[in-house]
Amino acid sequence: MKPRTLQGLTTVALLAALGWTLVERKPVAMRTDHPTATADKPAIKVRSAANLKLTGWNGPADKGFRAVLKAMESGQHARLTPAEIDAYLARHGRDAPSLVVASRLTDDLTLLREAIKAAPGDALGHLELALRSEDPVEKKAAVEAFRALQPDNPLGNYLGAQSAFAAGDYTKAAQDLLQSMDQGALQNHSLSLLDGTTDAYVESGYEPTGALIAGLAQAVNVNLAQSRLGLGLSKDLRGLQDEFVKAADFDAVEPTLLVGLDLGRRLQEPKAMIVEQLTGMAVEAAFLRQLDPVTLVDGGVSAGERLALLAAQSTELQGLTQSVLEFSKQATADDFERYFAIFRRDGELAAVRWAKERLGK
Repeated sequence: MKPRTLQGLTTVALLAALGWTLVERKPVAMRTDHPTATADKPAIKVRSAANLKLTGWNGPADKGFRAVLKAMESGQHARLTPAEIDAYLARHGRDAPSLVVASRLTDDLTLLREAIKAAPGDALGHLELALRSEDPVEKKAAVEAFRALQPDNPLGNYLGAQSAFAAGDYTKAAQDLLQSMDQGALQNHSLSLLDGTTDAYVESGYEPTGALIAGLAQAVNVNLAQSRLGLGLSKDLRGLQDEFVKAADFDAVEPTLLVGLDLGRRLQEPKAMIVEQLTGMAVEAAFLRQLDPVTLVDGGVSAGERLALLAAQSTELQGLTQSVLEFSKQATADDFERYFAIFRRDGELAAVRWAKERLGK
């Protein structure tokens, strides 16, 4: 999958996570002395998002739901000012969760290191540092701390394998990846980070739904980082296979194939974000192509049949993205409520399919 594809799916991932959060927890907007109008009237069409007047929203025009969406459509993101971030940290006493959120919003690792010192037993801080630090020593320490806190999460072993590959320790990388096959479901903390970023925007005066979308533009980077991690490991595994073949160590090739297939399937968890599912499909397909098409790989399905299924699913998912973008422009409040309910119950893919059907009515 090309990086452009990952970037193009960000908005779909944003809408999906927005749906889950809006149903699960409803943030309260900052109080206003002005009366509230009905929320389902269409916004006035203007050229500038900064001048957008929103029915049902009496706060700053550029902090409303439609204004945030309009900015995203033009490739921009609503960002908190340094003063707003400082105020947010002060209100929360610079506790670990607020420091992690502020670090994401400012791309300042100093704040992240402060968060880890404040709460060394919080897995999120270590995971963030493992994903974002460019210092190999710091990154390795963060990975080990995260793995100790969440030993059943294969994400820790994936990060460990990534560091081992970068250091040229292929034996350690292989051990980490083989161990991941016996672990539980893949977990990340993007929704926890989303809750915090949403609160930061709401506390800074954003309309709650606008705050969710603005926050997601930051929090979704966790999902993209996990997708990039999967693609990177897939590439490293194939490189390791090449080395085994050169050394005529063909017995070592099969385990790398099994690990690659397992990695791809784990990224395709039923309720995973579409961007992660597409990444998983790409990873799995890369290893399936190494097999004879008639080789049985899963439940009596041949490698060729599985490849055909993955190709069809990938085409469908990529085609659905445009439908969701159109849905976000046309949907009523009731439409969004229904979309979010489906997402929470059945996952993003089911909600996106419903949105496409809704467009056709």
